[in-house]
Amino acid sequence: MSVTTETKDNSIEICFGNLANAFNDESSDTYRFGKRENNLHKLLKNHNFDVFCASELRICMDENKTTQLTPSSIAHRISTNTQLELADCRPQNLDAMAFWRATFYNKKNVVPLVSGCEWAIPPVFGSNIVAERGVMVMFTQFKVLSSNKLFWTINSHMPLAKTEKLKTIEWLNNHAESICEKRWNDKSPIIFYGGDQNTFWDNDDKGDGNDMMDEFKKGWTHLTNNIKISFKSFPHDKFQGTSLLDHIFVNKSAIDKIKLIESKSIDTTPTSNCGTVSDHYFLSIIVNFV
Repeated sequence: MSVTTETKDNSIEICFGNLANAFNDESSDTYRFGKRENNLHKLLKNHNFDVFCASELRICMDENKTTQLTPSSIAHRISTNTQLELADCRPQNLDAMAFWRATFYNKKNVVPLVSGCEWAIPPVFGSNIVAERGVMVMFTQFKVLSSNKLFWTINSHMPLAKTEKLKTIEWLNNHAESICEKRWNDKSPIIFYGGDQNTFWDNDDKGDGNDMMDEFKKGWTHLTNNIKISFKSFPHDKFQGTSLLDHIFVNKSAIDKIKLIESKSIDTTPTSNCGTVSDHYFLSIIVNFV
């Protein structure tokens, strides 16, 4: 599903995608990440993303179960097998088996200038309690080569607990822009924030999606509100169904600095031309800068 609002001249495309590399995915020899890795590379080669923000890079085995893949090696294999370069790769918290995130770019169109992480929720060092492992978000600033326009991505993968999610959004509302200004001297940042936000709705067990969206509205404009489904469970999952978990936003103060051309979901299920890539559809926006 997509919505188009402008022409595509001089535009950039930013994509966020969850690679579905959780422990339960490794339990299925058919759907574990190692079996889907080549499909991911095919999909990325078939699309001309200027920036690709990936989440759920975690230790797993390769297709033949002969080599253990680390998050950084998964990221480097993506870069080696596609047209994308690696800008940054970082964990999302202090958990020893934490998901990592990686941000990639197409060097023909954009170049990364700086990248770094900030704790939205500081961790309790040495604690084994899930709620105390912290939440870290990853900032990367890019320059568009054709226009010298600057923009940021925040590559995020929200935790499951509602309290942590709302605290993280509150932190973003209060600090994302000021960090770009104070730490990296960008006084008027354009920030594209996205990824798997784990928004659970009224028909789900937790039902916190509406509260999360209300909090996001205080500081962000939802760019993918035309998309109604971003997740379809693998056949081996205990939960069978579809949901809307993934989103892309832009900071409210920058909304007049961009024109949204298209927002869409990209098929990553067995019906896609590349075969099964993930249980999350990848979300993409195409924008022009004013």
